[in-house]
This record gives sequence, C-alpha cells and structure tokens, in this order.
Amino acid sequence: DIFRADVEFEHNNEKKMCSLRSIHSVEDTNFNKFIDEVFNGDLNSFIDFYLKKFASKLENKIKKYESVGIKKCFVLTWHIDIIPYIKENQFLNERFLTMQVNNTTIESIWDIQKYSPEMTIMGDPYFLKKDILVKDGHTSLTAQYVIAEAIIKKIESYEQSTIHTI
Repeated sequence: DIFRADVEFEHNNEKKMCSLRSIHSVEDTNFNKFIDEVFNGDLNSFIDFYLKKFASKLENKIKKYESVGIKKCFVLTWHIDIIPYIKENQFLNERFLTMQVNNTTIESIWDIQKYSPEMTIMGDPYFLKKDILVKDGHTSLTAQYVIAEAIIKKIESYEQSTIHTI
C-alpha cells in the first residue's frame, strides 16, 4: 500500500524515504518538490510510475525464487491498487490468486473484507455470539479458509498442468 508504507524515491541524485500519510514527511523530504519537478505536480502519474516499478520488482523477485528451486510462487494482494498492473503482466497474472465466495470472484483481501462483515475479525460470528467487542479489521477465520481454498486450488491447477502422461 503506497499510502501505508514509506515510499522510496530519488530526488537530485539522493535516495529518500517519505511517509505519504504525513504532511511533515512530504515537506521534510522534499517529496512535494520531487512530484512537481518529475511528474508536473501530478500525484496520479507518480502512483502509476510507482506501481509499475513495484510490479516489476515483484516479478523479478518471484523469478529469482523460482530460479533457485521453488516450483511456483503465487501473488495474493491486500490492496486493489496493484491489481491492474498484475493483470497486464502475463508472468504475474499467471500467478495471481483470486478467491471464490458464493460464485463471486474476489481479487484482494480488501475486497473479501468488503464482501461480508464476517470476513473480518470484528465481524466474526464467534465474537458476536459471545457479545465480545473486537476492534480488529484483519481477516477472520472464515476469510482465512477462503484464502486457503484459493491457494490449494491454484496449486492443484499448477500441479495438474505439469503432469505428463506417457
């Protein structure tokens, strides 16, 4: 998530880190000047640049892991911003995990949590039945099951495609 983690950028031949959630960080690191100078003040152009670069780094990292013996790496994303960049990259798209809930295809953890309140810990029926207030938006056991099923299905699909009959 570009707005959750610090963003690395290079300005005037100097690498810097900036938290986009903090106006002080944006000003202290000259990130705002970087956006003005390099992207004509267009933050959306920077986001596009950043996500393309992120997708490229992800592809290279997966290729590295697979080159040293890991059969196949898969891609599961929490946020939706990167999904178009995954889908336009054939290598990443082949490894992209989607989930199925009631015949609905879900492409991110963010989307599975929006699909149903029970997909978050705070909406988990277990806690609701016990009248326990939980303030945690992470995935529930139900959502973890859906994610696990998607991983198993993807592995089975990959394994089936590598079986050769004689």
